[in-house]
Amino acid sequence: REKYGMEFTSPRMDEKENTDFIEEHKRLIFPLLKKRYCYSGVKDFEFFDVINDYSGTQENVYAYANGYGSDRVFVIYNNSYSRAEGRMKKGAKKNNLINGNRVISQSDFASALKLESGKNKFMKYRTLSDSLYHIYPVSKIKREGYYIKLNGFETRVMENITTVTDTNGSYAKYFEVY
Repeated sequence: REKYGMEFTSPRMDEKENTDFIEEHKRLIFPLLKKRYCYSGVKDFEFFDVINDYSGTQENVYAYANGYGSDRVFVIYNNSYSRAEGRMKKGAKKNNLINGNRVISQSDFASALKLESGKNKFMKYRTLSDSLYHIYPVSKIKREGYYIKLNGFETRVMENITTVTDTNGSYAKYFEVY
């Protein structure tokens, strides 16, 4: 009978821990598991196509928004060696059951992330890979969609997504520079 690694009661080889691999998991995978309630539900799940001005839908890019309550997350992955870029504005059409009737709906990017509209509103989010906060104007998202560039096999996980108001113009200036 064939045996697999988890069936042995003690190690069969002298394997050393790969500390870099473990640290990478602590940085990138464990935070996802701690907030798995945001990634696993179906009620607020929205799938998005990334549309490029030149070649249309980026078939190798997978992008989705999800969440629980007011907590929102966004995951995007480029499943190709090639660089990918484009905009996400409208979600994929989906079948909803409302009061016993099937209704096809389509969410936009801002609604899927529960972003507030209004003057001087910005989406603020943290990327898991570098733990940095970023901003993006909600008005631009509503008008043009959210623009993204990904290198080959790059993944971007956005969390702590909120709407903030730029009361003194500093977010707008920062966004223009970067």
